[in-house]
Parts: sequence; C-alpha cells; structure tokens
Amino acid sequence: MITILIAIVLGLVGAAISFFLGAAAASVIAGATHMSNMEGARGYFAVAAGLITGLIGMIVTMAVTVRWRGAASFTAGLGITFASLCGMVLVAAAGLGIYWLSTPHPIHRNGPPVYLKFQIAPPPGGRALDISTWEVELDTDRNVAPGYWDRDAQSPPIASGRVEMYFRTSQRLLVIKAPDREARIFRLKLPADPTAARFRQWSEWRKADSADGPNQSSPAPRDQDYEVRYLVEP
Repeated sequence: MITILIAIVLGLVGAAISFFLGAAAASVIAGATHMSNMEGARGYFAVAAGLITGLIGMIVTMAVTVRWRGAASFTAGLGITFASLCGMVLVAAAGLGIYWLSTPHPIHRNGPPVYLKFQIAPPPGGRALDISTWEVELDTDRNVAPGYWDRDAQSPPIASGRVEMYFRTSQRLLVIKAPDREARIFRLKLPADPTAARFRQWSEWRKADSADGPNQSSPAPRDQDYEVRYLVEP
C-alpha cells in the first residue's frame, strides 16, 4: 500500500514535469516550423503534446518508482503500477464528484425560468394574510429567493404568489413572515428537478411544519394553522 501511495505521488510529479516539458518543446517546434497560429492552433498543439508526454511521464515514473521500491518481478511491478493508476483514477473521480456536489446546478441552464406558484390559506375563521405587510421567500441550501404576491390573482381569504426556483436541490422551505418577523415554515415535497408533469398540478393543502420568530422561546412549532398548496410552472 505504501508503495502504491508513493507511486501515485511521484507519478503526479512526473506527469506535471513531463507536461510542461512536452508543451514547451511543442511550442518551440511549432515556432520553428512556422505553424499557423490561427484560432490558437499553436496553443492547442502544445497542450495536446503536453498531455501525451504527461501521461507517458506519469506511467514511466510510476514504473520506475515501483521498481525502485523493490518489486519482486516484472509481473509484480506491472501489477503494482496498474494498481497505482487505478488509485489515481479513483482519487480524480472522487475529486470531480466532490466538486460536482459542491457546485450549484441550475434547473434549466439555458431554458426558461421555473416558478413555484403557491396559495396560503389562514386558519378556519381567521383573517386573510395582509400581503402588504407579510413577506414570503424560498430558502434552500443553495440560495434564498424572494417571493412575490400575485396581486391580480388574490381570492380572499386565500393569498396567492410565486417565486422562482433556480437550483436543483431537494431542500426547499417556503417561508412566510409576519410584520413582527414571526415566520411560518413549510417544507416542500419536491425533488431536485421538479419539472415533471405530476408537479404541475396543485398539491394537497399542508399545514406549516414549524414556526420561528422573536416571540418564541423554543424552536418547537407554536402555530400550525396556516396551510399552503403549490404547483410548479416550468
């Protein structure tokens, strides 16, 4: 295992050195042969040569390292070198996976915006939300997006609005805030990509999952009478 780790580290070093040497040599050759530089042709040639020499340099460095570490035979050395290459591939794949998971991904990268339309109903016999003083937003692990009341679609006592959904995530909270900053929080049951046809119809009415605000002494829900239903408009 130690031999494999050393081979991976030195292989990366050998790849880097070989890449720069190969790219530099290719750049000199391109200049000496008067290669056209239209649309960066010389740069592409240098990079391609560097990648090839980098790969060769990495494999050679790994093989020399394995041999230096005392591989019993040619077959054993070949096996350890192959294992080192596989280990490097796994490390690279893990790095790419972590990068992909940590990077926000739009629902539609180049497509039309995707909206969450919602309606909020007060408790039975309660007063409708005063949309001139209440605020609404969509909280996710990627961003916080302000929502807007659809003043032309109000049907008291039900308040209607919409908010744009930017990123793929299954962690979405619709939050409505009273003038005293107390908030009702609704956890939306939507997948990371909510554009499927079944989400384009109104959901069932759901009570608030929790409440939070300056007047609360604990995170436990205090008022779950407000209800919401929603649909996705891609």
